[in-house]
Amino acid sequence: AKKGCFVQGSRVLLSKEATEHALREQNFELNIFSKGLKNRKNAIHSTLLKTLFSKKSDSLKGVRTCNFALFRSDILQINGFDNRFVGWGREDSEFAARLLNSGIVRKDLKFSAIAYHLYHPESNRSSLPENDARLAETIERKIVRCEDGIDRFLKEQR
Repeated sequence: AKKGCFVQGSRVLLSKEATEHALREQNFELNIFSKGLKNRKNAIHSTLLKTLFSKKSDSLKGVRTCNFALFRSDILQINGFDNRFVGWGREDSEFAARLLNSGIVRKDLKFSAIAYHLYHPESNRSSLPENDARLAETIERKIVRCEDGIDRFLKEQR
């Protein structure tokens, strides 16, 4: 971790049954051979593969803030997540696009930073067209800072 860089790990999706079992048994020691996994290859933990495949990137592909880390000052620089996003979709990508637009570097941590995503019903996707348009605008106009972001909440705390 370092200022001016965000790291993106991998995500393994658990089925409903695997999630229920893990929660019931309080057993979260999952691996590539565990039952009920999607994206199974993302469950491989290997120092050798990490060295070969972890790299810097300027792509938005695969950005998921469920397994994502960066410095607070970098978040504040772009004003955090855009509160205008509603429903499911693209808020992660738009957030990462503004980070990249501001010069913050992305580093993928393949085969080393693994998150197991518990099953839950998916949110409504009816706002996806508006969210896609907001992401496209951020990319096209190279927007760095959103207007309705985290500073709204920081001001309220003072």
